[in-house]
Amino acid sequence: MLKSQERQARGAVLLCATAMSLLFSRAAVSQEQQSQPALPPVVVEPPAHRPASVIPRSASNQHAKPRRARRGEHRRMPPVDVAAQQAAAAAEAYRTREGSEAQGYRPATVTNFGPFGQKPILDVPYSVNVLSTDFLENRLAAQPQDAFKYSPVAGPPTSFAGYGSPSTMLRGFALTAKAIDGMRDGFSGITPLEDKERVEVLTGLTGFLYGGTDVGGMVNFVYKKPTPIPYYSLTVGDYGYLQGFTHLDIGGPIDKEGKFGYRLNIVGQDGSTPVDFQSIRRGLITGAFTWNITPDTKLEFVGSHQDQLIRGVTPTWYPGGDFDYTRVPDPHKLWLQQWASTSDTVDRAQVSFSSHLNDVISVRAAYSFETSLDRGAPYGQNYWDDNHGNYDQYLYFGSASRNNTHSGYTFIDANFYTGSVEHKLTFGAYGNSTSLDMQAGNTDFIDPVFNIGAGPVYINQPPFPPNAASTSYYGTWYKFYTVTQTNMIIGDDIRFNDQWSALIGGNYARIAETDFNRTPPFALQSDQAQTKLTPTASLVFKPVSWASTYVTYSQSFQQGAIVPALPTFTNAGQILPPYLSDEYELGAKANVGGMLLTGALFQINKANQFVQNNGDGTLTYVQDGREIHKGIELTATGKIMPDLRVLGSVTLMDSRVVQTSSPITDDKRPVGVSDRMAKMTMEYDLPFIPGLTLTGGVYYYGPQAVDQINSAFIKSYVTEDLGLRYRTRIPSGQELILRMNVANLTDHAYWMTPNLVGAPRTISFSGQVKF
Repeated sequence: MLKSQERQARGAVLLCATAMSLLFSRAAVSQEQQSQPALPPVVVEPPAHRPASVIPRSASNQHAKPRRARRGEHRRMPPVDVAAQQAAAAAEAYRTREGSEAQGYRPATVTNFGPFGQKPILDVPYSVNVLSTDFLENRLAAQPQDAFKYSPVAGPPTSFAGYGSPSTMLRGFALTAKAIDGMRDGFSGITPLEDKERVEVLTGLTGFLYGGTDVGGMVNFVYKKPTPIPYYSLTVGDYGYLQGFTHLDIGGPIDKEGKFGYRLNIVGQDGSTPVDFQSIRRGLITGAFTWNITPDTKLEFVGSHQDQLIRGVTPTWYPGGDFDYTRVPDPHKLWLQQWASTSDTVDRAQVSFSSHLNDVISVRAAYSFETSLDRGAPYGQNYWDDNHGNYDQYLYFGSASRNNTHSGYTFIDANFYTGSVEHKLTFGAYGNSTSLDMQAGNTDFIDPVFNIGAGPVYINQPPFPPNAASTSYYGTWYKFYTVTQTNMIIGDDIRFNDQWSALIGGNYARIAETDFNRTPPFALQSDQAQTKLTPTASLVFKPVSWASTYVTYSQSFQQGAIVPALPTFTNAGQILPPYLSDEYELGAKANVGGMLLTGALFQINKANQFVQNNGDGTLTYVQDGREIHKGIELTATGKIMPDLRVLGSVTLMDSRVVQTSSPITDDKRPVGVSDRMAKMTMEYDLPFIPGLTLTGGVYYYGPQAVDQINSAFIKSYVTEDLGLRYRTRIPSGQELILRMNVANLTDHAYWMTPNLVGAPRTISFSGQVKF
């Protein structure tokens, strides 16, 4: 059985690798054909002058005598509706914008390349992949884990929405933070996709761009902004099983001159998922307003409110007891209690300003505030006891908590020349501060033991009163921790000529961390601040206008892991010390035919952080040794043919943990890291039924180590998607789009990570009308 699965896994990798090579070769041929010299122009002589007074004969009157025009008579041309022509041109430009379905989802720019702002992807010395709103809508993506599944460079998610916003792996490193419109934020609360224009994934060390971020990269979620034309869309559908939803998306100019614009997204969802006894109810309203003060000065505001309730939370499974992961709990069943739930509210407001003061100086500034409230609810986790399928279910009442995050930046750009060399010098500051407030005290807990062979066992919810030690102060709000990052940066984007350019800069980073005792008087437990000057340098060579190569070196100073505030952790709530990471990267990009092709070789070195099982039912988050990942990353996005669109990738890595304090953990694979990953998402417009598109995909992940000593691995796995999309117009003239997608087509049961079981087969569908 194992050999058969391994053969299937190798076959999936070979299939994706072969497809990628075909994409590269076909795109190269297409580009070669495009680069052939043009044929000499054909000159057509105009017809001989015909007297204006003679009207040409039609087929019906070719034998009639021509009528001469009467004196003073003029032929009247139909009036030209200039406004209608301009509106039609604007609508077509919006339909075919970069990243659109019409462009094969191929992006051309990254909207926020850290301090350097918007920049063409070919000029960015980092690996960049973008999922546009057209792609997200067509795949019925609602939450970040949906986007990460399709992203060519993202690994499997490391948590589900039951923990708030899910995380993922980038180049084998867990992503624990995000950016929204270029402002860094923690993975608190929930992050919907219906109000996002695009999801930009930058892989590699992005500390210079966004501060002390995760070394694997950064994900930037970009809000939908006002459209240049009136836009009205209503979508009704189902995200899987009985998860009905409605999404209204409207926007456009407010005034005739287009100085003011708006965008409004409203979403409602409620119903059961394909997992027994699990349901999701959520609501979202996001509004964006733009004021074009002058052609060179813009002010934008975005406000958002969302609320989510999940009943029957998908559990996290913690390794232990020599469990070998050869058995998989049934993904259709709920392996936690039916009353385990999460209830969250997230509110966000942000404002941004940009102005080109003159041909030399530009300014950019932005600020955001986000507050995320977890109302507190009964909760739990599962811990393996042995290799016979026995597991403990640790059940308790989770305290309410509130995350407050301030984030912002201010940059000044100066464009000038030194001789023939062009400079864009950027200097300024950016940073963010996150504080966590919690209700103090713990409740009594229960710890029943079950066996997966007997199926899930459900019990009535116990009362969970405060335990004896915290009765007197239970429910008191106190400050748990605060983390503040500030970055003073200076960078120079240097253009030597049409072929050569460079990006150099320095970041003076400061990380301040404070955390407090969990019992009265809630005194300060630790207060530390460290600073570090970290450099970055890149060299870009463009041999032709449609291709570029680059080499990048970067350092990043970043905060240590924040230990989960769970009673099972011996150091719950503490913040591990900051550390320094570095990366070397060599890459290439090319717009070939209708495809964007990218490739990168990389090496990343960071501190090794992991959850240590103490063997007594407790866990400790520790730092020990270094984690080094070396690899190659290949991606392809766009059109192979006019009717065939692809989004594919292959990632191969050699990841190791070295310099640990124990020889049994040295030179081992990191926990939960797939060294092999291959993805292919495809769409084909069927020629025999106009408007009908066949969609599908294959997604492969290699084996992952379960613990630090590599005593066991979860198996590699492959999942498949299949779907249809039909586009037409209803009699009243509006565009109608019907979509259907089946995820995990074969209903495969698998371990997605050592802590999570993959979702079962999920059938989603929707109908969208665009006015």
